[in-house]
Amino acid sequence: MKPQTIPQALTAGDAPVGAAADTMPVLVLPPEQVEAEGGAWTVRRAWPGAKGELILELLREGTVRAARMRRGRIELWEPGRDPKLDALRPAAAHGQVISHRPGKRAVVRSADGSRYIKVVRPGRAPGILRGIGRARAFEGRFRMPRVLAGDDATVVFEALTGRSMHEPCAFTPAEWYRAWAEVLGAWEEVVRAVPGPGAPAGDLEGVFPARNSAGGTGAGNPVQPVDVPVHGPAEEAAVLRRWTALAAPVVAGGDGQSAAGADGPEAGWRRFEAAVERTVHRLLQLPVHRWAPAHRDLHDKQLLWDPELGPGLLDVDTACLADPALDLANLRAHALWRRRQGLWTAEDADVVLAQVDTTAARLGVLPGALAVYQEATLLRLGCVYAFRPAWAGPAAELRAELS
Repeated sequence: MKPQTIPQALTAGDAPVGAAADTMPVLVLPPEQVEAEGGAWTVRRAWPGAKGELILELLREGTVRAARMRRGRIELWEPGRDPKLDALRPAAAHGQVISHRPGKRAVVRSADGSRYIKVVRPGRAPGILRGIGRARAFEGRFRMPRVLAGDDATVVFEALTGRSMHEPCAFTPAEWYRAWAEVLGAWEEVVRAVPGPGAPAGDLEGVFPARNSAGGTGAGNPVQPVDVPVHGPAEEAAVLRRWTALAAPVVAGGDGQSAAGADGPEAGWRRFEAAVERTVHRLLQLPVHRWAPAHRDLHDKQLLWDPELGPGLLDVDTACLADPALDLANLRAHALWRRRQGLWTAEDADVVLAQVDTTAARLGVLPGALAVYQEATLLRLGCVYAFRPAWAGPAAELRAELS
C-alpha cells in the first residue's frame, strides 16, 4: 500500500451518534476528484469501513483501484491487489478489474470479454453458488449468467448478452417500452408460477429445484436441497435500520451537502431517523399478502435486454421468498432515484413506473404494501448514496423530502 495525502479527505471521531456536536463521530467525504500517484482519480463509490475510515473505489482512465481513507490519508492498493482477497491477484493477471470493494469483493472481466470472475473472501464463494441455486425459479423467463467454474473464493460466469437497462440512451423509445414490458412480463410469470395469496412459505419448496455443488442440476455432482430464506417486512426493516446506522457518522455530523435547516445537521438527521422509524413501524404492520420468488435487490443495473434473446437477470445470489411488493417497489424507487440523479428523463422513468403499476394491479399486489416498501427503499438509497461524493447532494435532498 502507498499512503497518499488527500486534501479534504477524512477525519473521524469516536463518540456515538447523538452525542454533543463537539464529540459526535464524523466521517467527512472526500471530494469527487482526489489526487494520488501524480494524477486525478474519481471517487466512484465509497462505503463505511472500520471505525474512523471510509472504503473507496477509485477510477482513472478506465483503471479501477481500491483505497482506504483514514484520518486525512489514503492507502491506495496496487492494481489487482487486496490483502483479504487472495484470489484477486491471479484473476486480475488475466483480465481487467472492473469493480472492487476493498476487503469484500471484486469483479474481473476476462481479456476477451467472454467471462467474468467474482472474487470474494476465502470460503464465501459457496454461498454465492447456493444463492444461484435458489434463483432457478427465474430460469426460463430470464436469461442468467451460466456458471463456468468455482472454488472457495471465486465464481466464473459466462458473459451475458444484452444492453443494460440502466442506460436508456442505448434504446429507442419503442425499445425502452418493449424491454420493460418484457422484463415485467417475465417477472410476473415467475410470481404466477407459485400458489396464490395466502399460501405459506413452506408450500413453495417445489418452486426452487434442488441444486448440485456446482450451482446447477446436471449430472456429475451430488444434488443437495436448497435452503430458501424468507425476506419479510421484519427483514426489510432490519436492512433499513442497518443503513441508517451506517450513514449517521457522515450525515449527522454534516456531510457538506445536507439542507439541514437553521437547527443544524444533527437535528436534520434526527428528523430523518424519525422518518425511518415511522416507515419501520409501517413495515412491521404489513400482512404478507403472498410469498413468491424474489430477487430482493431488483433494479435497473441488474437487468439486461436483447431484442432477440429477451431479458437477462444478474446477481441472482440474493434470491429468496418475499412479498411481490418488494421487487416491484425496488424497481419503482430506483426509477424515481434515476430521475432525481438526472440519469433518466421523466419520460424514461414514467415508462418504468407505469409498467410496474400495471403489473402490480394484475397480480393484486396491495397498494399499501407497495408504497411502504418503496418508501423503505428510498430511505435506504438516501443512506447508501450519502457515501458517494457525486451523488451526496441529491441524496441529501431526498432525505430532506422524506423527513
